[in-house]
This record gives sequence, C-alpha cells and structure tokens, in this order.
Amino acid sequence: MVTEPVSTVDRSSLRSSGWPRLVPDSIVLIVLLAGVIWAYWPTLVGLVRVWDSTPDYSHGYLVLPLALYFLWARRDAFPGVAALRGRSAVVAVALGVGLIAASFALRYLAARYRLGSVDAWSMILWLAGVVSICGGWRLLWWSAPSLAFLW
Repeated sequence: MVTEPVSTVDRSSLRSSGWPRLVPDSIVLIVLLAGVIWAYWPTLVGLVRVWDSTPDYSHGYLVLPLALYFLWARRDAFPGVAALRGRSAVVAVALGVGLIAASFALRYLAARYRLGSVDAWSMILWLAGVVSICGGWRLLWWSAPSLAFLW
C-alpha cells in the first residue's frame, strides 16, 4: 500500500522566489566568515598591534578600505556571480581549492618557523580561493587588483 504525503510543496515556486538558495548560501557565508575570523584572530590582533606600535605600518588601517574602494570603482566591469556549470565550474573550484591549500601550507610554514608576516599573507590566498570558488575565474580576475593591493 502506497501512501501519499499529507502536504506537498511545489519546489519550483520556491526556487523561483529564491528562498531555498538564499538560506543555504547565507549560512555557508556566515560559517565561512566565522571560521576565518576564528582561525586568523591571533594574526589579526598581531596586525593591529603592529599598526598601532610601528609608525612605518600605521597606514595599515587604510589598506582594506582602499581595496574595497578599488572594487567599488571598478563596479561597472563587475562580471556578476552566476552559477558555474561544466568545465568552468571544475576549473574555478580546482583553482580555489589550490589557492586555499596554498594558504594552508603558508599558514603551516608560518607557524612552524614563527613567521608572522607569512601568516598574514596566507589570508589573502585564502580570500582569493574563496572568491574563485564562489564566483569563478572571472570574478577572481576582476578582484585581482584589490587582492594584490592587500598583499
């Protein structure tokens, strides 16, 4: 005997409203941000300490706002974030995973040999990997000047 479900949901109407896609993407983004802040918290505190105590690096507070301004200034060339399919998705994810793996390797070397600046550089590689995975190589290429400025 086959029973039918008590209520059925038309998933196509939910997809068109954006509801199912919005919630998982938001949750993934929040978890990623929380994870990276937790993982890099000692590095971020060290950067702020250096910016406060060393006159040569006191401009450090301006670097992130300037990098964001560069993205905003290039907004007319923004390629958009489209769903990647086929070979471009594989390439984007492979590139992103490679960049994130390189950031983990740099982070390991920084911890092993006590190189604080190398640990900070690994954040930029991690961010580039996330951009590649989330938006593909076009978004990575578009954001490359700002990522390079962070370096």
